[in-house]
Order: sequence, then C-alpha cells, then structure tokens
Amino acid sequence: MLRAAGKTLLDTPAQALGLDPVTTKLFATCNTISSLRYEGAEGVGKLLLARRGHPNIEEIFALTCPTELTDYRAVRKLLEMTTPDVHLLADGESVYALGRQVGHYDAVREDLFVIDFVTHYSWELQHANHVLLRSHYGLPGLPRTRLSRTGFRRALKRTFGLTDPPKVERLWEVVLEASRQKHGTLLVITTEALAEADRLKLQCTLIEPVPLTPLITRLVTSIDGAVLLDPEGYCYSIGVILDGRASGRGDSTRGARYNSALRYVESSDYPCLAVVVSEDGLVDVITSEKLANGKEMKE
Repeated sequence: MLRAAGKTLLDTPAQALGLDPVTTKLFATCNTISSLRYEGAEGVGKLLLARRGHPNIEEIFALTCPTELTDYRAVRKLLEMTTPDVHLLADGESVYALGRQVGHYDAVREDLFVIDFVTHYSWELQHANHVLLRSHYGLPGLPRTRLSRTGFRRALKRTFGLTDPPKVERLWEVVLEASRQKHGTLLVITTEALAEADRLKLQCTLIEPVPLTPLITRLVTSIDGAVLLDPEGYCYSIGVILDGRASGRGDSTRGARYNSALRYVESSDYPCLAVVVSEDGLVDVITSEKLANGKEMKE
C-alpha cells in the first residue's frame, strides 16, 4: 500500500511536465538510481525536474544527446558531477543538462520539483523547499522531523527529571555533534551507565569516564556500536553491542541500529534514553517513559 501511494505521488511531477505517468514510472526510476553505486561510492546529489527553458532553471552546460532516465547507470554516473549548488536537469524523461535553480520560484506553478538523492538507496521528493516524500530502500514514507532541540529537552525532563540548563545544553551539544556523523551512530543515556558498562564489558570497549565534548563525541561515534553515557554527560564505554529482549515493538522497515536501541530501552530496568542517528541524518529519540505509556517514539 505504501509503495502504491509513493508511485501515485510521483505521478504528480510527471503530469505537471505533460508526461504519461504510466510510462514515466518516476518512483521506480528514482529507487533504482538511488540503489546504484559508482566506483563504490553512494549516489548523492540533486536532480531538478522541470521543462526545458523553465524561468527558474539556469543551464551550465547541456548534453548533446540527453540521457534517458531509464538508463540508470548512465544517470548515476552523471550524478557524480553534481555539487551542492549544481544539479542534474531533467524533463521527466531525460537528463539534458547540468545547472542550477535561480530566481524566486512561484510555488503555485507546481512545475519544478527536486529529487534529492540523500544517501545509498534513500531519496526525497521536494517542492518549494518542502519534503513531500522520503523513500528508504524502496519503501516510501512521510518525512520525519530532524533533531528537535525542544523535543530533546522534553525527553530529558520526562526520563530523568533533568532541567538544569548547563547539563541539558551539554547533552544537546553532544547529540548535535553525533547527528553530524556521516554513517550514523547510537547514543544511550542511562542513570546506570557505569554499571551497564561493567555488565557489557565483554561486548564493548571500556574507557576511563570522561565528560563528552563535541570533539570527543566526534571521535567515539566514528566506530560501530553504541556510546554509553550518563545524564551528567560522562561516557563510560564505546562500541557497545546492546542486548535486550525481542518484542512486538520492532520495526522491520528500520535497520539493526534502531531495533537494537528499541529492545535495549524497552528491556532496561533504569531510566534510559536512546538517540538513533540514521545515515541520512534523521534522528529518533527513544525513551523508556514513552514506551511505558505506549506513545509515539519519534521526536
């Protein structure tokens, strides 16, 4: 049902460009392109969908022979030339040039769309700076909110009763730095971090307790496994392989990092909060308090 909804939504830009959605198949095309690598590298960059000559599109250079979007590997290769401000230009059927968006786009027109290839097998459909759809490994969904400062502060207060501004700010800086980790990471904040580090010592790397700073956070989140810290911001172990009882709350559409955090938090006998950073930069805050109350787990 989700895939059918995603396909239908991607019919919108096709129709706006005067194309037959049945033959264009933009949803399947974007999924395939995002799944391909070029010389081992994942595809990252943007593709602007608009008719050629659109007033808000500036061509930098054109292709003599436009590349059909269904020539997936060729399009993936062209994507390698894009930069944060130079994108592929496509009319819905073919990539015809590299260029950029210019001027003020009137959203009422609904004739200029952006396909943002975020990371491997993950892309977004955008219109007028609004994300309309995010697809991850072929499964579409509504865009999730990125890390929220207010939501994180609320989670700390609910879980640990923590309201001291300096401590909250210190933890926020740690989480903010972790959210920039390119390959994703996992932070676990628990009142029993020291005891848990000792219990899990055979499946982690113990370190001398150290207050996390943005620099130290950048270092310890660069390896696989969770980072274990307490509400004071002190880290006790890194590269932690979490345990926990399996339950019916798992999400088969999410990765191992998210589900292991979910199991650990649900199984914990102590106040606990997990911050799951996905490879695409989105962040889930999972708390034992939310699980206990059966509430939505995403901030």
